[in-house]
Amino acid sequence: MSKETKSGRRDFIVKAGIATGAFIVGGVVGFMVKSPETLTETITKTVASTTTATTTTTVSGTTTTTIPTTTSTITTTTITTTPPPESKLVMALGEEVLNLDPARAAVVNWASNYATAAIYDQLVVWGRVPYSDYPGHFIFDKLQGDTPQIAEKIEWAPDRTYIDIWVRSDAKFNDGSPITADDIKYTMDRTARIPESKTMVDRFRYDHTEVMDGGKRARIVLKGATPLAALLLPFKYWNPLNSKLVQSHATEKDPTANDWVGANPSGAGPYLVDKWTPGVQLVLKRNPNYWGQPPKTETIIIRFIPNSSDRLLLLKEGTVDIGDPFLLRSELKSLETDPNITIYKAPSATWEPININHKIPPFDEKTVRQALAYAIPYDTIIDKVLYGYGIRLKSPIPKGIDTHTEEFWKYEYDLDKAKALLAQTSVPNGFDCEAVYPEGKIYQRDIFTWIQNEWKKIGVNLTVRAMPDAALADARTKGTAPMHMWVYSPFARDPFYIFDAWYRKHVLGQWPLCIWWSGPGNDRVVELTQKYMSSFDAQARLEASREIQQIIVDEVPYFLIYQWVWALPMRKNVKGFSYDPDEHVGRHLRYMYKE
Repeated sequence: MSKETKSGRRDFIVKAGIATGAFIVGGVVGFMVKSPETLTETITKTVASTTTATTTTTVSGTTTTTIPTTTSTITTTTITTTPPPESKLVMALGEEVLNLDPARAAVVNWASNYATAAIYDQLVVWGRVPYSDYPGHFIFDKLQGDTPQIAEKIEWAPDRTYIDIWVRSDAKFNDGSPITADDIKYTMDRTARIPESKTMVDRFRYDHTEVMDGGKRARIVLKGATPLAALLLPFKYWNPLNSKLVQSHATEKDPTANDWVGANPSGAGPYLVDKWTPGVQLVLKRNPNYWGQPPKTETIIIRFIPNSSDRLLLLKEGTVDIGDPFLLRSELKSLETDPNITIYKAPSATWEPININHKIPPFDEKTVRQALAYAIPYDTIIDKVLYGYGIRLKSPIPKGIDTHTEEFWKYEYDLDKAKALLAQTSVPNGFDCEAVYPEGKIYQRDIFTWIQNEWKKIGVNLTVRAMPDAALADARTKGTAPMHMWVYSPFARDPFYIFDAWYRKHVLGQWPLCIWWSGPGNDRVVELTQKYMSSFDAQARLEASREIQQIIVDEVPYFLIYQWVWALPMRKNVKGFSYDPDEHVGRHLRYMYKE
């Protein structure tokens, strides 16, 4: 592409970013954005201490660890805060923000996750500590314990079957109304009713919430103790919603007001939606009435730029401040020597398999899936597409998570084995199939192209095409999407959390999206997962996990390709980023600023 063409495209993108006629989100009606004043407030911070009642067991060289318990203490400090003057950060993504519902964004796309995390406070978050590898930046660490946001204090029952949460007396929703235990109860109950979040609710073992102390305390009652509850409490599914506001928009057809909440922020947070221009950008403004410490940057712009080379160009020029974690790895590699760019890297448990819809023949045949697994050029993909920003994944449990083992892996690139196995199936001479990828994720196209070239050698004709974000998200939810890749970051770094997320019996609209794996292998995995997911027995969990990994490797319910080396490029003058294990970049925008 010529320089003139690039400049023309850049000019168009810049103009589109300030296009008029933007859709004003209903959730900000009445919340005028004004210049913030100096605030004097009392910050009450609960720092959770960790009691490491930890059991470690080793079998066949694999180590597993039980989950530590958590208690809380309260520290109160009165501070005076003056929000900084007008400032702006621009982030460019290859996906479009489509949904702002904390209970539903996770199954839509990553851009929706980022935006939702930016505008909502949580009950608690993990402790935030400096990251020594990157001065001026931070990392959220579960070992530092829980730091409350809307919660003032949390206490676990001695038998871990309920959690008491005291609500901060000064915490307020965006409309100025106080947050109460009634709002927490409504949010928990609503989340439990939404199909997209039901699997998360089940893992948390949520039963019901009791309102106590005149609305000052919420008791979240579980169906039983589980090590996953402590890991899942600091996540967005439980972000308190303004119950009166949401219920006023509920209808008989939409009793949980999903459509309204998806388009209108309905909770508390440091940012308000200023303008939302579908297909272009989402503009966030500092909430002048925010009850907590004001965010460091006045305006956040999340821009949708589907072309990866355009995102790279704008980042290098400084028009964009924060890049995309999904930037082409070849382009990311080119930024390593740019003196104006910092590439923030962090240890990651994120992995990216190829989802297989088993309702589309012949993918319902195990031997077909095994044959195709032998015809994937894994090492070539790592070298030619990921440029070292990825490692081979040879287990359904990624490296860094307890019980990971590669002892059962057998699928190295071997076309002779692939042909021999395919000859034993109903399609011995091959077949036609399709793979799709979101328009902004060109690297997925490149991965499928390498696979396409190899599968053609065994008679399998793979068609590769792009799909709009919204269309692919809809197809996944409806269970009709063909083969596609899905970036998966386990919110809780626990093997049984992953097993339940991916291999539970499929219900339309719930995880696992578009796999529909069935048969004796799936039955056994579900049986073991349900038996040990809530167990605190480290030895039993380890043995069950090893059996499950062996079954999954043999059955190939999807194609294991690679595990991420997580990296986020940003301008050198951007500071305050905080890596979170769930890799939802938006949660950290409140801390970020430009020097």
